[in-house]
Amino acid sequence: MKKLLLVSSLAIFFGCSGSDDNSSVNQDDNAINPPAWIQGNWVLENNTGYGFRFTSDDLCLKSIGIFTCNKEALEMYNGTNVFTNVNETIDDTEYSVEITMGSSTTAYEFHKVSDTQIECITPIQAIYTKQ
Repeated sequence: MKKLLLVSSLAIFFGCSGSDDNSSVNQDDNAINPPAWIQGNWVLENNTGYGFRFTSDDLCLKSIGIFTCNKEALEMYNGTNVFTNVNETIDDTEYSVEITMGSSTTAYEFHKVSDTQIECITPIQAIYTKQ
């Protein structure tokens, strides 16, 4: 339960709004599939204790140096009647994802600035550097 509360809190803190105008949308309702260009560890320019980790099948939030991953949170609901859904939009320079668990949806939108920098778009606009 503490993990769920932490995931929800971090998701709200780091959440970025998404848009629906990019090219490809995820077909599996609960799979997270970040594009290759965003995979890796990304930290805030001025505070490396905060950031994101993207793998081929997960999006993790880093807060005070601790990672909390969405894949694990989604898997906790397998076999329950709690609604979960992942909706992604992916192209060569944009990645957005909406993750729904129960009645809560968290949206993220990222823009590739360069091979070593991404920008999280509104509402919390910030630049992240690849480690």
